[in-house]
This record gives sequence, structure tokens and C-alpha cells, in this order.
Amino acid sequence: MKHKGIIIISTVLIFLLASILSFVWLFKVRHIEIDVVAISAEKENTYEEVDKVLERNFGNRPFFAVKENEVKEILSENPYIKVLSVKKVFPDRIKISVEKRIERFALIAENSVCYVTDSEYVLLRKETEFDKINEKIIKMTLSGINLDESTLKEGEKIGYGNDKLVGYMTTMFSSFTDGINLINEVTVKGKENRIVFNAKTGVTIEFRFAPSSPGGMSEEQIKQEELAIVGKVKEVENYYLSLTEKEQRSGSILVLTKSDGEITIYHSAESVN
Repeated sequence: MKHKGIIIISTVLIFLLASILSFVWLFKVRHIEIDVVAISAEKENTYEEVDKVLERNFGNRPFFAVKENEVKEILSENPYIKVLSVKKVFPDRIKISVEKRIERFALIAENSVCYVTDSEYVLLRKETEFDKINEKIIKMTLSGINLDESTLKEGEKIGYGNDKLVGYMTTMFSSFTDGINLINEVTVKGKENRIVFNAKTGVTIEFRFAPSSPGGMSEEQIKQEELAIVGKVKEVENYYLSLTEKEQRSGSILVLTKSDGEITIYHSAESVN
């Protein structure tokens, strides 16, 4: 009877182990579907790159052991890959949609390092050789801005977390209806507390963040005035469109807060330095 009990227990254990192994074998990841959004010249290479990463990390893994967040995190280690969606489809399929980020802006720091980002200001790479920057990329010169190098990590956005004025600038550029085709270059002047957008037509659009009552305002009041100026982009754009062709080609559009707290927008025939 004693041996019979051992045999029964052993049989049950073997059966359970076989069932578990069969379950694991049956529900492995066997199909990985990838949809790539990219320009034609880069679509195939992007697909192959993503496919290799996915096969290496998830091919033939147990279906239930694969976490969607894990897939996203591993793919996002490449700053050029934007993960649009990850979906597990029972019993053995994973569907992934990705987009290849396009180099759009180059933030030029005073340490002669160029931080190349996409349209969302996600840092793609750092470059010290300016001739390797595509001519079509919009240059954003950071003058008098002390960027903390430790906060500039590939795959992460550049903005308020790095510098307040830089954050204002990225928000404002994104607020233009079509900033890519309107603006030629940007200069952020930290010491003067100004942001200057150079329109492709020739006129400059300068936002001045000087407080209306220097010395007599709290930090919160100053912040609210600055945010009010940041929120004027649409109004400034409409003002630009109302100018004559000659005015759009030269001079400056100035945006500033007057002593009474009112934000004024006007065109100066002379370029303002």
C-alpha cells in the first residue's frame, strides 16, 4: 500500500508537470506583427530593427509572461522609436505599432553641444560637429542658458524640467498653427529674459518676459504674467498675418507687458536687438 501511494503521487506529479509544460508550449509567442510609420526610405530599416529587438526579447516566450509595458520599455530604449501601441492577442500573437521619430530641432547650447530632438522635443542625440546637422532642421540657439547636462537624457523631452525659458519656447513653438513652415530659427536669451522667433519671411517675433513692476511683484505674480505672454501665441500669429507683405519681410513684432499689466503687441519697422 505504501508503494502504491508513492506511485499514485508520482503519477499525479508527472501528469501535472506534463500539463504545465504542454500549456507553456502551446501558449508561446509565435507571431509578432509590426506596423511601422516612417518615411519610405526608413520604413524597411526601422521594421528590421524593431523586429530583431522583439524576436530577441520576446520570441517563443510564454504568452502570459509577456507584459505590454515591458515591450514598450524595451523598444523605447531606442530614442528614435516612438511606441504607438502594444497589444497581446490570445493565444500567441503580439501586435505592435511604432513610429520613427524625425529629427526636427537642434538646440544649440553655449558649451557648443547641439541637442537634436524630434517635433515633441524628445532628445534623440547629442552632436558636437555642426556639419552633421541636416540643413532643414530648425536651429534654436540657447544664449545665457545654463542647461544641466545631467537632466538631458536621450529619449526624454527637453523643456521646463531643464530650464523655464526653454520650456516657454517649446510650448510657444508648438502653439503656432504651422511653426515648421513659419519659423526659420529661434534664439532664447536667458540674460535678457526674451525669446525671439525669426519668421521665414524676414520679420522677427520677440516675446519679452520683463515684469510689469520690477521689484514690486511676487514670484507667483511674475510667473502668471509670463504664462499670459506664453498664451498669446495665437493672437500674435493672427497679428502677423494681418501685416502687409512689406511688414512681414522686415522689422520686429514685439510682445511685452506694459506697466499697467496689459500685454501689448505691435510692429516696429526697425529690427530690435
